[in-house]
Amino acid sequence: MGAFAEAAAGDHFFWGKGISVPVGVLRTRLAGRSDELARVRAFYTEASAGTVQVLLVRGPAGIGKTTLLDATTYPGARVLRAWCRPAGHSAVRELLTAAETSPDVCLPPGTEATFSALSALYRPVAVLLTQGPLVLVLDDVHHCDELSLRWLDFLLRRAAGQPLFVLLAQVGDQPVRAGGALTEIVANRLAGTLYLEPLPEPAIAEIIAEKFGEPPDPAFTRRCAEVCGGNPALLDGLLAPLVANGSRPGADDAAQVAAPGGPAADASLTGLPGYVHRVARAIAILHDTHTERVALLAQVPPRLVEVAMRTLRHKGVLTVSGANPVAESFLDVLPDGELARLRMRAAQVLSDAARPVTDVAEQVMRLPALDLPWTRRVLREAAATAAHHGANADAARYLTRLLEARPDDVDVQLDLANALVTTDPVAALAHLEDVMPRATDVRTTARIAAQIGWASLVVRPRTTTVRVLDRALAALTAEVGDNPDLADCDLRTTLESVVAITGSNETSAIRTLRLRLATAPPPGAGTPAEQHVLAVRALVTALTGKPAEAAEDARRALSRDEHLPGGWSAVTASRVLFMVDDSDAALDGLNRATVESRRRNDAWTEVLALSVRGMVWLDLAEIDQAVADARAAIDVAARQPWSLDATLARLVLALARDAQSDVDGAEAALADIDVKPGPEALLEYHVHLVVKASLLTQRGDLPAAVELLRTCGRSLADAGVTNPMFAPWWLSGAMLLAMAGRFAEATEFVEHGERLSLLWDTARSRGMVLLAKGVVTTGPERIALLSSAMELLDQSPAKICQMQAEYFLGCALLDVDDKQARAHLRRAALLSGRSGYTALAVPARARLVEAGGRMPHATSRVDVLTGSERQVAELAARDVSNREISDSLFVTVRTVEFHLTNVYRKLGVSRRNELAAVLETALETDPPWSDDQ
Repeated sequence: MGAFAEAAAGDHFFWGKGISVPVGVLRTRLAGRSDELARVRAFYTEASAGTVQVLLVRGPAGIGKTTLLDATTYPGARVLRAWCRPAGHSAVRELLTAAETSPDVCLPPGTEATFSALSALYRPVAVLLTQGPLVLVLDDVHHCDELSLRWLDFLLRRAAGQPLFVLLAQVGDQPVRAGGALTEIVANRLAGTLYLEPLPEPAIAEIIAEKFGEPPDPAFTRRCAEVCGGNPALLDGLLAPLVANGSRPGADDAAQVAAPGGPAADASLTGLPGYVHRVARAIAILHDTHTERVALLAQVPPRLVEVAMRTLRHKGVLTVSGANPVAESFLDVLPDGELARLRMRAAQVLSDAARPVTDVAEQVMRLPALDLPWTRRVLREAAATAAHHGANADAARYLTRLLEARPDDVDVQLDLANALVTTDPVAALAHLEDVMPRATDVRTTARIAAQIGWASLVVRPRTTTVRVLDRALAALTAEVGDNPDLADCDLRTTLESVVAITGSNETSAIRTLRLRLATAPPPGAGTPAEQHVLAVRALVTALTGKPAEAAEDARRALSRDEHLPGGWSAVTASRVLFMVDDSDAALDGLNRATVESRRRNDAWTEVLALSVRGMVWLDLAEIDQAVADARAAIDVAARQPWSLDATLARLVLALARDAQSDVDGAEAALADIDVKPGPEALLEYHVHLVVKASLLTQRGDLPAAVELLRTCGRSLADAGVTNPMFAPWWLSGAMLLAMAGRFAEATEFVEHGERLSLLWDTARSRGMVLLAKGVVTTGPERIALLSSAMELLDQSPAKICQMQAEYFLGCALLDVDDKQARAHLRRAALLSGRSGYTALAVPARARLVEAGGRMPHATSRVDVLTGSERQVAELAARDVSNREISDSLFVTVRTVEFHLTNVYRKLGVSRRNELAAVLETALETDPPWSDDQ
């Protein structure tokens, strides 16, 4: 019998907070917790190697903490376990009893946490540590006594370098008996926290199948999930009577699944004192069982509240179904006026108890009217709090209700539009266009114009937006004069930043934007608006060829980014830093933007960050990672209820598929673009021309491809873009024409790139020019140029170009030195194969074989993996969960799953636990290949 069942032995019910479950249906089998189990085992592995680990397992009552602890095994360890109880119990006594140490000798009654007492209690455990790994498990640690926690802290202080693993299980919303002692352990010793989330539907279906002996119908599973809220203990309670009655888990039986305290809940309390009814209603309104708060709302003494809650549990109506501890049916019998009075009082109780303003707002939201001024203030404060924490959907809910009460409040409507920009930009624009004619002063008009600019940017820029922004900026500048105060200065900078951002991806606006930024005073980095201006200036400077100045502005722009949408300046600054060869800083900024935008539910910025990061992965020769980011961006865009443009992500996917020699896949990605980018879309249009040219070449239409590349060059020149690495059409053209033997035409492309590189003097730009020169040159000079190109590109992030230099150098050496030629061809084939760059790996392998060289499929089994796949495989082999891998690598869980699927296929394994052996064996047994082979 597990500790969960032991706690309930001798009684009819388990008295956990809000849970009433017959003992006979309690489970010891684990379902749906494989990732959590893997994480506990990973912590134990670290601890058994001599690194003390303390893991806190948290979650609501009945969520399965004890079942998880029961299911975990600790090979080679001694396990001591204690179940903490509210009073009259000593956890350390129970642990020492489990260790077969006499508690009467080691822990006499009334023992205090003195040094001598703690030392005496420490000695028997120290002996156990010398014998091997030791695991201490304290279940329901919130009930743990002061002495036991002080002893545990004493032990942890002295166990450095020892194989000690401490597991603490805690019900999240229960009061802590010895809060100071537990806080000290958690603050100073905690290695990690494992929060048990509600079970997903597949795990619920697994439990149902176990109970009934047959798979459930999906409708039955969905109903169980809705009623139990993913809580396994409550699920057991729901299923027990159905199993006993001989029911089946079919679609027609789903209606039989009913939460305790359903429609007849109030009737189930017939004959009980009135205070029990009042307590039940107070709990239903508060969604809380805190004694003092329930007592204040129910107007029942705290002592009677405790009695009433025990009665409710015994009656089976106090549950943890979602956020509603007691069925709402207790409120159905109340007259509307009485229910409104109780909700008003509940809001006041929560406010007086200093509960979060959002808790108070949830009560206010359910009032029939917002007649009192303080109710409107609560919603305004709650909206500001929600927006600050990135919960824009909640902020929009509060503000929508407030706007219903005050439809003429321009400030409320503006705040609502701001909250909707990332969740529903179409609705945001509608609000802004509605409120614009009602603006009564220049400053309000400027604020509205700035928000229209942001919303239009998210939905898709519109020509009218630029006119609105220009008019608002001109009016504000005339109003504030040459010496604006701080607030006016910030407002003007905000408007200028939106104007700049709107024009930063418009081909025709680049020259004008460059002049405007050149004559404007240098922006600071103190406000989000100033950082946006810095990011735009960095981008425009980069496009027109000043790497040092662009890098300085980009780094300043990355110092902070708080404006909505969340990470635009971080994404743009990161693009610039990658252009100046600082790939680490670029990826760091893009990772931050991806994580932050996901946290704030800012889909537009997340799609942008993933798309740009995909472009970076392409240059770094992480082709599979580029595919994963592009697909993730497309998925995020598809999930939005409004039309979110994923053109750049589809272009990245097309480039990656092209690199994988998947011409059909690349063309399909281009065909999926809803609106083909026109010449005004600076980035998307020119990237589209380059990838389309590559695909035309592979389809045998070289003349059309060359013409597209020339069009790309002319368009960029007209816009004043002189950066040689922005959609490097000249390099693509030189290679295509050289491979077709048209060296004279190819030289024109090279000369153009060489002129541009004089303005953008980086290792990558110089290496790319030398690569292009080497490709179009014949004779001995070709080898020298390609050798220099390879050395320069090796110092830059342009790994694709580096592999191309290796390949062309190998081909050039075939007539001079077969051995060196084979070495370079083998390296080109190996590097491109690992990166997923099939378009180069296949010809490199073929030329190597033609030259008499041997090329293994890989130097070891793991060499078939790309860099990203290998990172994921190594983490997964250490039992790190998919969620933890995604967090550590700043990618989505779907991306991790995508890489693991490729890993399993390439290594020929089918399970996660086979990875460690395969990786270790491959590295130990596969022989290295020398360049002589």
